[in-house]
Amino acid sequence: EFDYAATVSGGYSHIEIYNYAGQLINDYKMSLNIGKNQVPIIITDRNNSKLAPGVYFYRISVKNTDILVEPMTDKFIIVQ
Repeated sequence: EFDYAATVSGGYSHIEIYNYAGQLINDYKMSLNIGKNQVPIIITDRNNSKLAPGVYFYRISVKNTDILVEPMTDKFIIVQ
């Protein structure tokens, strides 16, 4: 899961998962709460197929708030 802290509520987190080639594999939204937020890693694509082993990138953006928040980008690895 991804963990991050927020100082505002009322918006949502938009999570995007990309493969190594930069193709969008999946995206989803989670409600935003003040304090610690936990977002589960969904390791399936949009067709609900399990992701193959490899390197993937995620981007978390905060939307619908009055405060500008820089998106967070990082990577994760799926091993078999």
